[in-house]
Amino acid sequence: MKNNKCPFCDLKKSGNKIIFSTRNFVFIENLYPIIRGHHLLITKKHVREESKISRNLWKEYGFATKKAFIYIIKKYKKSPFIYINPAQQQSVMHFHKHFMPGIFPILGIEKALKIFLNKIKKTSN
Repeated sequence: MKNNKCPFCDLKKSGNKIIFSTRNFVFIENLYPIIRGHHLLITKKHVREESKISRNLWKEYGFATKKAFIYIIKKYKKSPFIYINPAQQQSVMHFHKHFMPGIFPILGIEKALKIFLNKIKKTSN
């Protein structure tokens, strides 16, 4: 199902750079990265959370996750930090899995998010 208000349901309008796609998943550069190299793996269909991904797609999901992992290692020479925000804490209400080069864990999530949010505040004022 497509949600017309969701930026991930129509990537052509969103401006995200697509790195690769499979039949049901897309790996993109994040338009609002926390750090350089911040990428997202998203479902092509509008799904809210990982547990709602249909059972018959789990093999493809695993393949896409592994391909994204390898992409980050090759491009940034670091293993990625991978995480999924709980549905109630997502900025876009569409399932997405974050992949970031290994630098992010050194800062810690809280510190990195504070830096990112401060940058947003400065540009919006």
